[in-house]
Amino acid sequence: MLQVDLAARSGLSVTFISLLENGRRSPNVSTLSRIAESLSLPVEAILWEAVDLPSGLNRCDRRLCETAKLIVRQLYCPHDHPRRRRTSIRPQPA
Repeated sequence: MLQVDLAARSGLSVTFISLLENGRRSPNVSTLSRIAESLSLPVEAILWEAVDLPSGLNRCDRRLCETAKLIVRQLYCPHDHPRRRRTSIRPQPA
């Protein structure tokens, strides 16, 4: 989804969405909820995508977690088009 489309759906500004996408701002729970609702996603799907896997995972556990992320992505974003600019909102660690 284009930033301008997400802005229109969520009521957030394109500038703010760009700042979120580039890690220059951190969304609060209310903002994440607005974005999730605009994308017809549960907030959990956005949070799961943002999780960085720990470096100490063994190969089998890492593969399991990466597969789970892929399943969530395919379940909630089946029509994601690679040539369009998509938003990638990642909450920043506190």
